[in-house]
Amino acid sequence: MIREVFVCLAIIILILVGNFFSQNYTSKSVAELTEKIDELKQEVSKNEQDETVIKNKTEELYNTWRDRFNILAYYIEHTELEKVEAELVVLRGKVANLNYNETSENLEKSAFLLKHIEDKYAFNLQNIF
Repeated sequence: MIREVFVCLAIIILILVGNFFSQNYTSKSVAELTEKIDELKQEVSKNEQDETVIKNKTEELYNTWRDRFNILAYYIEHTELEKVEAELVVLRGKVANLNYNETSENLEKSAFLLKHIEDKYAFNLQNIF
């Protein structure tokens, strides 16, 4: 009887510790990506836009996403991650075609989807029940 209680407690502790680390990684990832999105928004909204800076920031954003995606995919639904991926791919296409005026929608959607992922996988009572 006591052995089963200890095993149950150990499992609960492992789940809580794993949740702490995964939630921490998710929050850091969302914060980093949102910061890069905001930087790109500022570059796109300037009156005199620099093509190379915008392209570099877009590629930096996408590369950061790909690095974070590999770990996030272990514990987050792939459909949620694929929505962000799709917006970033469309964004890259618009930047490659120099359609900077049309990028703001994709940047906003990307930021919203990232925030949604963070909120959806947060450890709180609303998500438990």
